Amino acid sequence: MKRNAEGDAPFNSRKRRKSESREPDTPATTSEAATGNPFDPSLEVDARVLRATNAQNSGYIEGEVVMRFPPSNSTPKLRLVLRVKDALRLEVVISGPCSKDSRLLDIKIRDVAQLTLRGALVENTTARPNHLPIVVKYQDGVLVRIVHSPNEAKVNQVIDTWPIKQHQSAQPSISMTTDAHDDWFTTPTTGPRYTLVIDASSQSNDRQKDTGAQTPAAVLDESAPAVATISDPVHVRVAGSLANSPDDSSERRESPEHTSSCIEPRPNAGVNTEAFPPNFANSRRSAVSCVDSRHLKPLRPDVTVENTLEPTVPVVKRGIPLQQDNTTNLQESDSSPRARAKKTEKNRLRRAKRKERLQDIYGNLSESADARDSTPSVEGAQCPDRVEATKLIISLTSEAMSDAPGSDQARPEAHDHGIEAQQVPGGIPSSIPEGTVKAEDMDATIMQKAGVNLQDKPAPSAPIHSPLADSSHSESATAKQVHKSDKTPNPETNSVDNRSELPSRKIRIRSNLTMMEPEATSPSLNAGCVTEAGTYLPLDAVPDRQSIKIMGVVTSTVGPKTTRNEEFSISIRMVDPSIYSTRDFTVNCFAKQRDLLPEPAIGDVALFRDVQGSEWDGKKSATGPSFKQWRWSIYEPRTGKVARPNSHTENPIYFQPFVSELQYCMRLADWWRDIASQGEDDAVVHHIQDQDSYRRHRLISEASPYAEPDGYFDCTVEVLKGFQNDNGIYTLYVTDYTVNDQLTHANWQWCPPALAQRVLKIEMWDAAAEVGPNMKPGEFYSIRNVRMRLSAGSSWEAKFVEGKKIRRLDEHYLDGETDLIELLKRKEAWKEESTKGDTVPQFPHLLFENVEEDKHFCCTAEVIDISRDNGPCNMYVTDYTSRPDLSPVAPSVTRLAAHKDRVVRITLSEAQAETAKSLKPGDFISIRNLRMRRSGTKQLSGRLGGEQRLINKLLVSGDNEELKALLQRKRHWETQVFPKSSNGQDVRKSLPSVSNKKTAHLNGSNAETFHSAKPPTRDSQPKTSSIEEVCKSNRLDVSYRIHARIVDFNPEAIKEFTVRRCIKCRKSVPDSHRICFACIEDMLEETVQPEYHFWLGVEDEAHDQLEILVCNPECSLLKGLKLADLKEDSDAAEALVERLRPLSQSTWVKDGDTYKQDRFVNQHAPMLQLDIRGWNVEDEYKRSKRSYVLLHHAVLK
Repeated sequence: MKRNAEGDAPFNSRKRRKSESREPDTPATTSEAATGNPFDPSLEVDARVLRATNAQNSGYIEGEVVMRFPPSNSTPKLRLVLRVKDALRLEVVISGPCSKDSRLLDIKIRDVAQLTLRGALVENTTARPNHLPIVVKYQDGVLVRIVHSPNEAKVNQVIDTWPIKQHQSAQPSISMTTDAHDDWFTTPTTGPRYTLVIDASSQSNDRQKDTGAQTPAAVLDESAPAVATISDPVHVRVAGSLANSPDDSSERRESPEHTSSCIEPRPNAGVNTEAFPPNFANSRRSAVSCVDSRHLKPLRPDVTVENTLEPTVPVVKRGIPLQQDNTTNLQESDSSPRARAKKTEKNRLRRAKRKERLQDIYGNLSESADARDSTPSVEGAQCPDRVEATKLIISLTSEAMSDAPGSDQARPEAHDHGIEAQQVPGGIPSSIPEGTVKAEDMDATIMQKAGVNLQDKPAPSAPIHSPLADSSHSESATAKQVHKSDKTPNPETNSVDNRSELPSRKIRIRSNLTMMEPEATSPSLNAGCVTEAGTYLPLDAVPDRQSIKIMGVVTSTVGPKTTRNEEFSISIRMVDPSIYSTRDFTVNCFAKQRDLLPEPAIGDVALFRDVQGSEWDGKKSATGPSFKQWRWSIYEPRTGKVARPNSHTENPIYFQPFVSELQYCMRLADWWRDIASQGEDDAVVHHIQDQDSYRRHRLISEASPYAEPDGYFDCTVEVLKGFQNDNGIYTLYVTDYTVNDQLTHANWQWCPPALAQRVLKIEMWDAAAEVGPNMKPGEFYSIRNVRMRLSAGSSWEAKFVEGKKIRRLDEHYLDGETDLIELLKRKEAWKEESTKGDTVPQFPHLLFENVEEDKHFCCTAEVIDISRDNGPCNMYVTDYTSRPDLSPVAPSVTRLAAHKDRVVRITLSEAQAETAKSLKPGDFISIRNLRMRRSGTKQLSGRLGGEQRLINKLLVSGDNEELKALLQRKRHWETQVFPKSSNGQDVRKSLPSVSNKKTAHLNGSNAETFHSAKPPTRDSQPKTSSIEEVCKSNRLDVSYRIHARIVDFNPEAIKEFTVRRCIKCRKSVPDSHRICFACIEDMLEETVQPEYHFWLGVEDEAHDQLEILVCNPECSLLKGLKLADLKEDSDAAEALVERLRPLSQSTWVKDGDTYKQDRFVNQHAPMLQLDIRGWNVEDEYKRSKRSYVLLHHAVLK
């Protein structure tokens, strides 16, 4: 069969006209045609007025996305629900070619979007509450503008999918095929592909005459044997991934002319080459060569040229003014002489400004230097050969920057830090094909393609010029000739016959590449880089909750392992110059299949695209979720190759890095290698950090919530006991016979006292809770992935979740079980120690003020009180040292307010509670193995249990040195609390007077003892007053008369109504003492005598209350009674009860050997006339308070 002529195969005019006839005629409205802006505010259409029609071709609708349903296998369409005016909702369905890749339609919930009605079909649907009864459908294409978005980078972004249909119509003769694997998915597994579109209006005149209509757009394929000459960068736009994931080279088919021996081409290119004629590549190149570069349609200015044969991706215009939309007919605008003159003037001004900036950077330039054609030299600079070669490769692979309208918005640094280099012959691929590439081979290959001879390097003393300016004379002449032809395009000069000449392209070079660069081994190597794929951020600049690109040197890895969701994960810790001091950055990768995960070695350089940045508690990290299309690549510095995935099947999240990415990988690897070799100290620290990052086997004594990684460890233990909780958690107690002081003290019957500090509590959740009941005491187990944590009481305990990581061990089969062998040895050693008499560990003797939290200690103290209620037994002790973080003690416990911050509450259990029954207040005791812990209020209290005897009573006359020190501290404390006045008497101290509203406070006011040498005397005929008037009076040493009833007594028991006091120093003496230790030199028991000392709570007719002290034996209430110790004299106690019973509302009942109040209200309690006297005393805070003492009482009739 006769083949078509060259250049005719890709463009069949008959098929093209047929495809064009199928496209709906969608003329622009008057307003749109006038302004060129399809989103002009005058074109907005109220969605509430839309009605079912065949098509809507004018205007646009606006709404906020409240729901989004992406395409799936069953429903290959994108559904959006918009909130429009009046809070109504409108359903939008996008189907057809424009919905095949949902990532390109980057419309998220909470985005406010504008959708043009071009090609929209409005259909009726079932009415729903708050929904419009219509649905808007897009099948051929959609034009969307993002007005507002939580992601500020998307604001004013325009997404146009109409070029898809235009490209399909323009190439009906090209047969596109995809892999069989892609046919199962709506979204291609290899990511989006972008095209460089050329306006076909610049085709040859003969072709236009033949077709009689406008020729559709052609598509450039950079994988063709030759690349089109793009001489005018004004109309060049670069296409790339909308999600910053440009198509990798593995997705393109390289021609044999562009394939080096060190590069392995991909066998499956994804394109059916049988559908092309034999000379299809040459014919396409010849067709392209005839194209006027002014009519190149711009795509994207901010990324590298990525051209494929597959025109199935919408054109995304980011940051471009709508007046300069690519829908403008460039042919009509360029045909105007005024427009061409205006462009010429703009280009001249732009070149002048560029030259001024270059002079600021490089100094004075020659007059003939043109900023467009050459790069100035740096005088006096020196550059090693390696750096110069690196510059050349980087410059050849730098991202192509254009001067198209809107490019300054996308890349503002393009004019500030970049210059245009001389045109370079040779088509340089923007990335290398999939496979492994050696660094030295790659350098040579790229330089060879650039037409540069590595042997012709300038002398080291010569000034540094741009690598692109060192080409041969013939090449420069060719470049100038091509540049000249660009200014006056002529289809005849760029005909097929000229295809033997090397085509050229403009390449944008950043200014810092032409200057002296830092050594690759310097610690000051700049972190992060800019490549064709986008910007790679430094690891210390990773933002939170944003998609990023990062790369770094791998310092350690953990995994791969299986997660709870049956996924696979691996944690990779990396470092770059930005975090060299901390080296603390982790990338957590997740995938549904293990073969998809990267498995780098230590020292490799890992590259990640589209991972999610994260920052928590000042620590930065990144995550590659399994439900998002993040991508990875690994560069191996040892071999100079790019590691390939382990799986033989296609890996959709693996990518082949660009040359510029590999160049930075080399510099990063060299930097890390030199940093690691600077000294042994750095290497040792680095090694320790890598080791700690792994979970390893630990003893219970070594486990900690702060041990790496995050408290997780493996252990080998023996089961002691297990309990099933009501909440589904199983509690297991285990031991490996090592001591950890931070664990909860095991005070249970099943736990031997000697093992109390060796027991670890493990809470088993989820699957582990099902395995726990099967673990019997005495069995040995290996448990992996246990986590130590802090309990609610601030002690340490463990948590375990994964039941499949429990393995039972047999002590009779010890082959390979080294951990179990060591455990059995420790168990035998513990048994030997437990048989040696007293097995109670010896801890240091400490004062309460020096005790550390959760540390065992021994102490010597005085018993203040013991509560023997139905609840737990609490013992209150003191060693007369103070600390402010002790748990508060009720005022009824201690008699002296000066005991504040000196009394420790100890909760007793088991045998210790039984021992406390034989103790009484005033006893001196020694306590062993006591531990103080913080309660829920963060204050310290003690806890003591176990079956051993840990509490011993001490004798005052003994030789215990700790007891002698305690008595000395007590005497010193008493002299501070009760100092003597100038007349030899003690200064009285008291608590604040009782509240006049609540009688419950009476118990608290009993804590202070009044001891006067001579009680106040009664005045004659005092004036009757109310309690309120007495409290308001400021007069001192004055008697008052009040009418009130007795409503309460304090203390509760009648035997506590007397105290023992030293008649010499007037200090109270505890019941356990027979002598006064303040007057210990006398050693006379006769100096200690009992005295009445109790309080009355009274209330008058106005229900005001007052507290009155009864201590004067000459008052009417005590006169005639025997002065005796009521604890020892029961007859004196009964006589006092008989005198108090008719005066009070309380009923006194006998409780054992004493009387207590029953608080039974007696309706016939008499009203009393009470004569009292007041004076000021100081409380423990040195504040002056008013107190009252009873002088006389009488019953009113």
